[in-house]
Amino acid sequence: MDDFVALVNAREPAKPRKVSKLDQAMEEQISRSGRARAGEPDQAK
Repeated sequence: MDDFVALVNAREPAKPRKVSKLDQAMEEQISRSGRARAGEPDQAK
């Protein structure tokens, strides 16, 4: 499977993805919230 993916990517490289400002802000917020949760104990109990 990995060989097939490499073959397809070699023939047609992925086109750059257009990212809107809202998409970029949401991705940054998700990554920040993931880092903050990793160090905190579970408080839902």
